[in-house]
This record gives sequence, structure tokens and C-alpha cells, in this order.
Amino acid sequence: MGAMGASALPRVLHASRTLRCRTQSALRQFPATVVHIERPMPSTHVVDPDAGRDAVITPSVNDVDLMHRRSFYQRKLPPQLVAFSSAEGRERFLETVVSGYGEAYFPLSEQFVTQTEPFICGPACLAMVLNTLRIDPNTTWKGGWRWFDERTLASSCCKPMDVIEKEGITLDEFAALGRCQGAVIDVHRPLDASDPDVAADVERFRDTIMRASSSSGAPYLIVSFLRTTLGQTGTGHFSPIAAYHQPTDSCLVLDIARFKLPPYWVPVPDLYAAMVPVDSETGLPRGYALMSAGSSPQAPGTERSMAQLGGGGGRCALSAIKREFCPVWPRRSAQGDSNAVRERRHDAETSAQKSSRNDL
Repeated sequence: MGAMGASALPRVLHASRTLRCRTQSALRQFPATVVHIERPMPSTHVVDPDAGRDAVITPSVNDVDLMHRRSFYQRKLPPQLVAFSSAEGRERFLETVVSGYGEAYFPLSEQFVTQTEPFICGPACLAMVLNTLRIDPNTTWKGGWRWFDERTLASSCCKPMDVIEKEGITLDEFAALGRCQGAVIDVHRPLDASDPDVAADVERFRDTIMRASSSSGAPYLIVSFLRTTLGQTGTGHFSPIAAYHQPTDSCLVLDIARFKLPPYWVPVPDLYAAMVPVDSETGLPRGYALMSAGSSPQAPGTERSMAQLGGGGGRCALSAIKREFCPVWPRRSAQGDSNAVRERRHDAETSAQKSSRNDL
């Protein structure tokens, strides 16, 4: 039993039980309260069993450790956004189906996913649309099934998965990674509010939404936007557009961070404004991408031997050459590669620590 000795153990257990009971008794004397701080931070609800009501506990700005110990169950939608499952959201959807602007919803909803990491919305969104387009990854996912998810995408990407998980990908990286899988992707960026042609560009964006929503096939529309512009918590985000409601000039966002927000209707001008803020990684505005397949869709039921997949490698024999000139993660010199990767990972970790509070 060591230095304590066996005889001391009952006294320790008795003291522990007494301390726990006294602590619980003392806590019951205080009703649940609302704690306010000067700077808003993510909050969570706890239940006081005696008071029978919720208490909002807001952590300290500098208490990062406390922040990481708290858990969150989704977020409330800002008032200008309409939940897809609400009465208003359902009515809009029914009207879009009648008008023909809800066709994209059906194939996209078949592949609707939840991103598996907080910063991996780009690859998750890309995998969802690649599967919607029925593009064959020519590599196995699990158990012999050829399928896209974030991991199968990262295995064919030159940007390390651990870096992607910490800092995500930019719109240009999204497009480059999709093109490597055989998709055709056209990227468009919005104009600043001060640009004299911005009204015409918003109208072009609206026409693009209508065109993509009215087709059950390609192209599909993916938006890259800043969450805070829409009154949400978080930073940059990717999600596909599934429908357009003409009477309210709103479109349906299939938010793939389903642990955080449900699908919702957003006014088109608001979504356009959310694409305008500059991405600090690129120095360019965010934007949207139109995505289609570069070849005929793969027919369901197609079987191949494992040897035909090239040992589970890339799409073709040029994969090694593609990696040499990869626009997502440009190759470094042999001498500087390891240092550059370490520096990039350090920057990603620092960025993740700074952004983790806002991404909740």
C-alpha cells in the first residue's frame, strides 16, 4: 500500500465522500445565474436541477483551457435565415419544386454529408458533389467500394491531411483538387460593393443559382463564404446550393456542418455579400464554383478487379507527374521541403488555435 498504509485508506475514502457531499450541498444553495462579460464569446447551457431552469455560462475570453472543456450542441440560426424544416422553409421548398428551381436538391440530398473535422468543410463538400456527379475515384474507400470522402481525396492530394485538418483549403485549392479527380470546375469571385458593376454581378450570381437549381444534373453550385457576414459564428465555409425560391429571392444552403446548423434559406444579396470578404490566405475574395463531370457518369454496378485500380493509386499513370506540378501544394526543393512543411504545420496550428474560438 506504500507510505499511506492500509489503515489510512478508509479514512481517506470517508473524507472524500464527506467533501463531495458538502460541495454538492453548497452548490445547491446558489441558483443558476447568467454571467456577462464585455466581449461576447461562445456560450453553453447547463441545467440547475433545483432551480429547474437553464443557465447561460459564458467563458472568459482568455480561458482557452475552459473553452476546450466545454461542449456545444448546434447553433441558433440568425433571424434573416430560414430553417429548411420550419413551416416557412417547407413552404418555400414546395414552391420551388413546382417552379422547377428545386431539381438540384434531389441528387445532392442523396449524398448530403456532415464534415468530420471543424476545418475540413472544403474536402467534405467536394467529396459530396463528386459522388453526386458519379465520378469514379478509381481507388477504394473501404471494403472494396470505390467512393469519395475527405480521406480518399486527401490521399490523392499533395497537401498533407494533417495540414488540411488544421487550416482547411482555399477556393483555388478546392478547384485544383476537384480537377485532379476529373471534375470541370469554373471559379467566380464577387465584386466589391464599391464597384460600379456590382449590381450586374449580383444579377449574374442570381442567374447562376437559378440555372444550377433548375437542373437535376451538372453543373452544381458550391459557395465559399464568410460565416460572420451572415451573422453566424465561425470563419470561412464551403457548402452547396440546392434550390432557389423566386418570391423571396432566397436560395437553399445545404450546410455540411450539420453538427452546427441545419440547411437554411438565405437571401441571395446576403450570400453574395458573404463571399466578398478577402481570404487572408490568398488576399482574394471568396466566391463560388460551378462543378460538372469531365466525362460520362459512372454507371452503378460497375465492378473491376483490384489490379485495374493501379494498386489503389491515382486516377491514371500520370499521378506522379501531377504531384510534381500540383497547384494545391507546390513541390519544394529536397533540402527545404521538410523545413517548409514544418513551418506550414506550425502556422496551421497557430491559425487553428486562433480560429478555434470563432469556429464554434
